[in-house]
Amino acid sequence: MPIFLNTLKTTLAAGVLAITASTGQADLTATEAAQVEKLRGTPVLSSDGGLVGLIQGASISGDKASLFLKPGSGDILRRNGHDIIIRTNTTELTLQGTQIILNANAQRVRTKANVQKEEDDQVVVQLPRI
Repeated sequence: MPIFLNTLKTTLAAGVLAITASTGQADLTATEAAQVEKLRGTPVLSSDGGLVGLIQGASISGDKASLFLKPGSGDILRRNGHDIIIRTNTTELTLQGTQIILNANAQRVRTKANVQKEEDDQVVVQLPRI
């Protein structure tokens, strides 16, 4: 009986982790959008867990979102220390607790992001729909 209980506990734990690791493809609700706009210094991650940057602010209007990020040394979109503005659709964002998840894997964010312009202090990046 204890082996069965241990197996059941392990299976349930794996299921819970799988559910929390998966991301939804739904738009942010108005409440979530307001919460995202207030976040500062929390991580923005790709859906596979790669760090994109730390959020310094956001502007969400309708189905468009702009995230203002401070890059770090281990971030996917690091650009010579310049701040990064990510423009994407709200369908590509998920809020889990205080973390923002981009619905793309780290490799896709790194290779498919379209740099629209680079200025002295910031880089504007357009993320494609997936």
